[in-house]
Parts: sequence; C-alpha cells; structure tokens
Amino acid sequence: MFYPDVKLSSYCVIAFIILFLHPVNAQVNGSPKVAIQVELTTHLGNQPYFVAGDTYHLLVKLNQSAYLRLYYQNNAGPLLQIYPLSPLESGFHGPGYFFPLTSKKNTMTFKVTLPLGTEKFWLFACDKPLPLFKHRREPQGFLLMSDPFVVLQQRIKRFAQNQCVKWGETYLHIETRL
Repeated sequence: MFYPDVKLSSYCVIAFIILFLHPVNAQVNGSPKVAIQVELTTHLGNQPYFVAGDTYHLLVKLNQSAYLRLYYQNNAGPLLQIYPLSPLESGFHGPGYFFPLTSKKNTMTFKVTLPLGTEKFWLFACDKPLPLFKHRREPQGFLLMSDPFVVLQQRIKRFAQNQCVKWGETYLHIETRL
C-alpha cells in the first residue's frame, strides 16, 4: 500500500506555489525582460548576395516605437554609425511593417562597390535615446567610431540594461561579389 510522505508533499506544494503562482520577473543574462522586436532586411528580402554596381535599401520592422542606431562595417574595416547621422536627429520611429530608414535629407541607398565581401549592419533599438559614443565625423557625414564593434556592443547593452525598460538588437550580413 502507498502512503504519501506528508513532509515531501508539503515541500512539493510550496515549490509549486513558488514556481507557478508567484509572478517572476526573470531576466536572461541580465537583459531586460521585455524586448523590442526589431528586424532588418533589404528591399529584396534577405537576398544572399548583391553584385558590384547593385543598389539596395535597408528596411526595418519594429513591433513598437523605439530609438534606432545603425552601424556598418565592410571588409575595409572601419566601424561607422550611419543612422542617425546628425545629433539633431533622434532616430525615433514608430512601429511599422518594413519601413525604409531615412534621414532628413534622403532615403539611405547603398551601392555595392569595392572592396567586395561581407557588409555588416547592426541595428539597436531602445525605448530611450542611446548615447552618442566616441567618434570622429567623416567627410561623407558618417561617424567613424573609435571603438571596435565588440566594445561598442557591450557599452550599448550596458546602457540598455541600466537605462531602458525595453530594447532589442539585430544584424544583417550582405555578401557582395563581382
């Protein structure tokens, strides 16, 4: 005959209450519990590659309003902030289904030129404006970042974890060929 262990059963009930009935504000790796869902693609979708001379536009999808920051790096190596370009632009966007990134002057259009290889884009979204990190303004208007991407990414994540309630990130790698 089976006799339940009262002591064990009471521990199970307490564990059940703690695990399933008590609200938990869990965080994964210290990241905020609520994420902004952000996607980045081109006007042709996630096409595997573009050839020299092709032009393309980047499109963003957000599930809620956010401040955006876009970084770019090609095979030549320098890390550039390419959106927003001006300190006067906040980079704030409302939610939407794949809208083009635009500055006050024009829609961002990219033309595939040398050097060919992998073009990398990283997009960060936050419910608060992201700080402007150390940089130097290039003649084309882009901001040449002083730190490598890994350091910059750590700084953005630290800011987001401490200052933002909601944030998200994504990336897009585009192969370019002759």
